[in-house]
Amino acid sequence: LEEEPADDSTSSDCSKKEKSDGTGDATDNDDKDDTSDKDNKEDAANEKRIKVQYPAGSTYNIRRSYLLPIIQQQRVILLVPETVDYRRLCIVHTRPQDGFIEIGSDLGKTIGQVVASKTLGIDKSSSSVEIASNDYPTIQFLEKDVLVESKDWWKDLLISSNFTTDDLIVGIDINGNREFEAVRECLKRVLEWWEPRLVLVKSRSMFRVFHGLECEKDV
Repeated sequence: LEEEPADDSTSSDCSKKEKSDGTGDATDNDDKDDTSDKDNKEDAANEKRIKVQYPAGSTYNIRRSYLLPIIQQQRVILLVPETVDYRRLCIVHTRPQDGFIEIGSDLGKTIGQVVASKTLGIDKSSSSVEIASNDYPTIQFLEKDVLVESKDWWKDLLISSNFTTDDLIVGIDINGNREFEAVRECLKRVLEWWEPRLVLVKSRSMFRVFHGLECEKDV
């Protein structure tokens, strides 16, 4: 990784565009909005960039704020409230040699982008499993409600599917129609019965509880 200076030409272009866009008198609020927009553009332009090299050899100068740290520790839980962040974490933190299981795989949009040695999607909706299986034929999807299954079922699933705990990543995204207690129970079972290397959880209700935030009610 190499640090690159900001491109000053971007800031100049932004300033020129804003000047040319003006049409007549503006209200105080318009002036404030224009100033805010200009500040945001200048901040983005002045942000230092990091040169990253992809496995194929190509390079790209990326904003520092777009980078995610790679978790090196074992038995870590990452909790986020939004799907876009959850999906990004699943993709970034799963290594090609890892096994990846997603509980609440829905239509397969997340697990379908994860590169892993072995993948398994679990969802209690038969229609979602059917659609995901058709859209991602190379991935195995299982129709199950994990919260009603026994400990033996959880244990046997890992053995029968040839997953190993040391290289196991588990994603949990059941918050679409589940409240905090259900997400917590699912997380508890994953930690106790599977002992994965990393667990990624998408849950607004759990995030709200742990961070004391007043977010809008989950839907």
